[in-house]
Amino acid sequence: MTAPAETETDRRQRGGTALRGVFAAVAIVHAVLVFAQPILAGMSLEGRDGALDLHYANGMAIMTVAAVQIVAALLWWKPGGGPARAIGVSAVLLVLEVVQFLIGSAGGFTLHLPLGIVLLLGAAAAAYLPFRQRDEIAA
Repeated sequence: MTAPAETETDRRQRGGTALRGVFAAVAIVHAVLVFAQPILAGMSLEGRDGALDLHYANGMAIMTVAAVQIVAALLWWKPGGGPARAIGVSAVLLVLEVVQFLIGSAGGFTLHLPLGIVLLLGAAAAAYLPFRQRDEIAA
């Protein structure tokens, strides 16, 4: 008995699943980096040596991973059949993270903290997106 031939739809669906996995991995790394920021900030407020430098370096890493996340979202969307919403969420996160970085570097802590909370929620939402039911995503 031979296995049925793989159809184009089967190949596309398998590719979409792989690209969803790539987006999920990048979004999870992004979320972990974002969630590390308040910990690093707290360590610097405690006076731990090098914590502020780590907070700064992590901020740079967050923006880099956010840019990669946009590429992963684009690939998941067009060839992979994923939601265009992932691109929008990822792009908004990157823009807000650049603003957050600039505000923090300028010492604008009045806006830095609330924007950080928004970024925590946004990063968590982006990381959750590839795990939603396929029907929900397509809607």
